[in-house]
Amino acid sequence: MTTQPPAQAKPEQWTDEQWQAIIKRGNNVLVAAAAGSGKTSVLVERIIRRIMDETEPIGVDQLLVVTFTNAAAAEMRHRIGDALRKALKEDPHSAHLRRQLALLQRATITTLHSFCLGILRQYYYLIDLDPDFRIADQMEGELLRQDVLEEQLESWYEDDADFHALADVMLDGQDDQILANLLLRLYEFSRSHPEPAQWLQSAADMFAEAGRKGMDGLMWARSVLRSLELELAGLAGKLQRAAALASSPEGPVAYLPLLEAEAEALKRAHEACRAGWEAARQAVSLVTFAKLPPVKAADTSKEVKEQVQDLRNSVKKSLGDLEEQYFSMTADQYIADLHAIAPHMNTLARLVTAFADAFQLEKRSRSIVDFGDLEHLALRVLTEKQEDGTIAPSQVSLQLREQFAEVLVDEYQDINLVQETLLQMVSRDVETNGTANRFMVGDVKQSIYRFRLAEPKLFLEKYLTYQKDGESSELAGDDEPIGLRIDLAANFRSRREVVDTVNFLFRQIMSPGVGEIDYDPSAELINRASYPDVEEGRLQAEVLLIDRKSDQTEPEAASISEGSEESEGASIPDNAIENAEEASVAQLEARLIAKRIRSWMEPGEGEAPLLVFDKKAGGLRPLAYRDIVILLRATSGWGETMQEELREVGIPVYAEQTAGYFAATEVETMLSLLRVIDNPLQDIPLAAVLRSPIVGLKEENLAQIRIRYTTGSFYQAVVQYADEQAADEGWEKRLRYFFTRLKHWRTQARRGALSELLSVLYRETGYLDYVAALENGQQRAANLRALYDRARQYEAGSYRGLFRFLRFVDRMQEAGNDLGEARTIGENEDVVRIMTIHKSKGLEFPVVFVAGMGKQFNTMDLKSQFLLHKDLGFGPMAFEPQLQLRYPSLAALGIRQQLRRDMLAEEMRVLYVALTRAREKLILLGSSKDLVKSITEWGRQGDEERLSDEDLIQAKGYLDWVGRALLRHPAADSLRSYPEDRGTGERIQVRSIPDESEWSFHFYLADDLREQAQTAEDAAALWERMSRREEIPDRPVDAAKRELIERRLSWSDPHPVASRVAAKWSVSELKRHARTGKSGTPIVLPSITEKPKFLSEQKSHRLSGAEKGTITHLLMQHLDLRRPLDEADVREQLADLAARRFLTEEQLGAVDVGQIARFFADPLGQMMKQAKVVYRELPFTMTIPANEVEPELGEHTQEQVIVQGVIDCLLEDHDGRLILIDFKTDWIAKEPSPAVIEELTKRYEGQLKLYVRAIRQITRTEQEIDSYLYLLAGGFAIRV
Repeated sequence: MTTQPPAQAKPEQWTDEQWQAIIKRGNNVLVAAAAGSGKTSVLVERIIRRIMDETEPIGVDQLLVVTFTNAAAAEMRHRIGDALRKALKEDPHSAHLRRQLALLQRATITTLHSFCLGILRQYYYLIDLDPDFRIADQMEGELLRQDVLEEQLESWYEDDADFHALADVMLDGQDDQILANLLLRLYEFSRSHPEPAQWLQSAADMFAEAGRKGMDGLMWARSVLRSLELELAGLAGKLQRAAALASSPEGPVAYLPLLEAEAEALKRAHEACRAGWEAARQAVSLVTFAKLPPVKAADTSKEVKEQVQDLRNSVKKSLGDLEEQYFSMTADQYIADLHAIAPHMNTLARLVTAFADAFQLEKRSRSIVDFGDLEHLALRVLTEKQEDGTIAPSQVSLQLREQFAEVLVDEYQDINLVQETLLQMVSRDVETNGTANRFMVGDVKQSIYRFRLAEPKLFLEKYLTYQKDGESSELAGDDEPIGLRIDLAANFRSRREVVDTVNFLFRQIMSPGVGEIDYDPSAELINRASYPDVEEGRLQAEVLLIDRKSDQTEPEAASISEGSEESEGASIPDNAIENAEEASVAQLEARLIAKRIRSWMEPGEGEAPLLVFDKKAGGLRPLAYRDIVILLRATSGWGETMQEELREVGIPVYAEQTAGYFAATEVETMLSLLRVIDNPLQDIPLAAVLRSPIVGLKEENLAQIRIRYTTGSFYQAVVQYADEQAADEGWEKRLRYFFTRLKHWRTQARRGALSELLSVLYRETGYLDYVAALENGQQRAANLRALYDRARQYEAGSYRGLFRFLRFVDRMQEAGNDLGEARTIGENEDVVRIMTIHKSKGLEFPVVFVAGMGKQFNTMDLKSQFLLHKDLGFGPMAFEPQLQLRYPSLAALGIRQQLRRDMLAEEMRVLYVALTRAREKLILLGSSKDLVKSITEWGRQGDEERLSDEDLIQAKGYLDWVGRALLRHPAADSLRSYPEDRGTGERIQVRSIPDESEWSFHFYLADDLREQAQTAEDAAALWERMSRREEIPDRPVDAAKRELIERRLSWSDPHPVASRVAAKWSVSELKRHARTGKSGTPIVLPSITEKPKFLSEQKSHRLSGAEKGTITHLLMQHLDLRRPLDEADVREQLADLAARRFLTEEQLGAVDVGQIARFFADPLGQMMKQAKVVYRELPFTMTIPANEVEPELGEHTQEQVIVQGVIDCLLEDHDGRLILIDFKTDWIAKEPSPAVIEELTKRYEGQLKLYVRAIRQITRTEQEIDSYLYLLAGGFAIRV
């Protein structure tokens, strides 16, 4: 029975939905909390109110709060502590509050692993666990697992006939490491189930039961039919689009009857998929494609006809591929294959279970458990096995149910089946005692850890069955609801521009059929964030698209495919060209990002910096590098490339790498030295050490040794050479010294700890100090320190010795399990960050670039020879022994299709996480090998209000989803017209979906971006050579070019006077020209004997008069004229400008506050304050006859020149008079003589006349304009 506490007034800071989530009790509650909805605040507030409830308070020790990270648990504990301390100040005599504060550090606010560890520490005796057990680190666990598996394999090879049969089928003469890896995969995968052995056996049994169930009773067949149904619907849709084109005014109308008949046949095949395998097979076989009838060329557009034919041909090919893939074998043949595989699957399940048992025994003998054991062993404590094989709560479980008044789970969407079972065992429900007490918070749209075997369907099941706000749930009947669902959709994180962007895209692409959840109104974000206004359009979402279509091969790919003498005859790795192309794309996208960042951080003339909201300061401030993140689906390859590109243009950047540690030069070198110490008879490591800075030999030295001693190992040759050389100088001496130290190090390795050996090596070789002095030395040194730390971790376990450590490293490298480079940056460093979307989850940034959207989804898992699925079990290949042929079994086909559907749903959620990290501005980047072709393909979509599942499953990457959706946006006219604009396609016609989101689109040609970069690189290289005073090599010039160069160099201008007159002038340049007769800006060369500024003894740069003038004008532009503007007020406004980073501290000190306050006390200043309209720093551009600048041109010239300037201040008073004020910061006496005033008037008269002329052109008026010079230093005005 659901019970609720007395009604409470809702505080203003909570929305209605948040308040319900805080106060609802008496039932299980699922809070579906969208991105940025304040779920953590809600969770903490609920806990605090439960503890401080006036009628039914509970103790903090009566709560189980489960989070997924230690940091989240610590943050929650801290917030609860703050709230309790605040309450205790208000009620200092409360014994309850004092007790809760004392109990807080012991409260069960923890990760699930830590909770399980606590159970094992307390109840170890129930499962015969050593009370002094410890947790093995990853390195120790990996080594032990490998050792146990090797022992098991040896025993199976000796006397297990079933194992031999399995090996024959699985290996086909290949390395048995394939089978070993499969066993480990199955072991890890089975651990996500509460009963691993039971799951393994049930997966194996499915093969033996295939004949009894028949084709339509097999989950694998149903999975294939689900995918086939979608595929056929998509093909029917393509034919319908072809029919629509055929019926258009210039279409091949004669094709129409045939196209419509074929589309109908495909629809029937689509419907037959629901009737079963045989019905689907027959319906597909009945879809035929007759020869198209002839059409009259005069009545038909050739382009439209070709489009229709292309669509129809693609349907024919796709249908043929589907028929070949699924129906090339009969149902009986599929089932016969499953029967043949069944014994091997039984053997496989038995072997994995045997290995698991042996591994567990070995761990018990060493009194260790691993992280995976924590949950499974805790489950053994909390459950009891029943006779029918099911599990029931143990006595410990029942005690914990009584102890915990409420179980609260954060990030519930990332839970797996084992963790769900654990939570069930410690939670109450209606069936046990009528009071369910689980509170779960999460967002299934952000469930992105399927690779860790998280199960989002656990969340989805409750989302559909729990009752929402008095409504009936989809699966619950009229009975008491099994739970309550509360949706938190209000977004307090992002600006409206970001929220609208996310909503538009996901309304189009997230559906139950592909995304596993419907992005309906209850799932949409509601903008509730409060931000100050900025310039309109400044924060609209941007899409940057790179078109890589070119007549030339991409240089990176070409450089691989072009052979050389060294590589002749060598095979090119399958993915080499693909990797090179990806590196090229990463470079191009990085260049666009760099360009955009620099435009914000270093805006050009007339441009404003990008301002972002600073919550602490309570206002806008200029963008900092730390405000920017670049998100990638995976940083491997891309992260490093982008980091290099941004660093090259001076942008501070950090990319956290998940791989590349073992490939780092300093780590490779030190590992090579350790290998030589362990066994010096290894030629490659020895050569690497000798060539490294540790010894410092050159290639010719190594060659000299081997030429001298051609027999024996290279180590023997080097030792013999070193012993026979008598020289005391040069490389021979270094060689002998190295071997002296090597003997000492080998003794140290046998007697001491590995970490001590590394410490000795760093100290005696000086290699750590050496790499620290190189470029990127901080990172290099951190990598070597990390190697030392990993050696210490290794020694903390049950393994010892250099050999085993190196073996572990080798196995990690063989398995492709690299480590990320050591972290060298703090959270608050002012750098642009490059990270994976997964790493960004839970974080937020003012500006987010989502890059690499043109990359294809990673489908490597779908290509495995043995597939796995939690529901569908094993997916092996079938094997024909006579023909030695392998092909997909029905199980493999069914699992592959299910994994593809799972992958698409996961990728859609990953994209949602990426886009919702942005607070203020979102930029999407992607590239295509042929953008016209891609956009044309995106345009082949249905006419429904949302994109159909058939359209969505065609996607090969994020850009395919986003591109299809954006074509429908009203603002995407440039995207729809791109094929037409490029001249290689037609304008795209799709359904338009009205929407308020704001977008801008930018298109780039890859060749142009490369050309710009190459020009910059060539210029930089030339400057580098010139700076080193290197000779610039002569290049041969043919006679024709020589003649052209000589003719151009000897050319003289027939109009020399006109050539001296610039086409564009500033007012200052005109003033200077009138005074001196010289054009342009003067070029001032600094004295070569003058000491550079950075060597000057002055600690601060002294501002010039011009710089002080610029600062004063900036201040006059931004002063608030509604304020008093006395000295105190001017100082306050100055401080505000400095706080907003308009001025530096040094510039702040250069402003004479008294001069400015004196101006506003002057009648002219009062006139400015009281004016009807005030224009400050008013820019203008106008044209004047060129002969006004240069009289020598004569009266008959028609030439005009452009004049640009900025008017300091223009007022319009309440009588309509216009008053021009020009501020001057020149030094002048306070009471100048009449001669000085006359000189000033003469100097600036021409300038002010130009300003008056410009004002008249702008205002189209001939009225008198009063003009004043105001000398700030003197404190007086001169009327001009």
